[in-house]
Amino acid sequence: MNVKQSIKYMMRLSQLIFTVIMYIHCMGCLWYIIVFKLKIWKPPTLYIEEKVNFYELSTEYKYWSSLYHSVLLLTGNDIVPRGTLQVAFVTVVITAGAMINANIFGNMALIISELNKKTAEFQNQIDTANTAMKNMKLPNEIQTRVISHLQYIQ
Repeated sequence: MNVKQSIKYMMRLSQLIFTVIMYIHCMGCLWYIIVFKLKIWKPPTLYIEEKVNFYELSTEYKYWSSLYHSVLLLTGNDIVPRGTLQVAFVTVVITAGAMINANIFGNMALIISELNKKTAEFQNQIDTANTAMKNMKLPNEIQTRVISHLQYIQ
């Protein structure tokens, strides 16, 4: 791509966010398919209301509930699986979530450090120019024009 480096970093960051959203969506859908098969799981958020049947609630509620529990799995939280299939799925997803979290935080740290490096280099250039102009005892008007030029080309 023939664009500024900062735009490339923002696109990489957007790609990371999109990847996480897709992962959460897919894991939420898979979780719902697994729990719908046996119909023995009840979301911990519904334990207080004993007479509410999760499988008879609206599709919207079931989707958002599954998505919420997928986020919990991504961060390594327990969602009280029942049965061997659910326990196996949760184990695999929590392990994958740990690797995905490490990848996301590593990439974000890299992107932020690259963005900060360019800013630090520019600030170093400005400091060098200011020191040189003061040592040369240039008039303030010329110093202002030089700094404005450096900011413009940046």
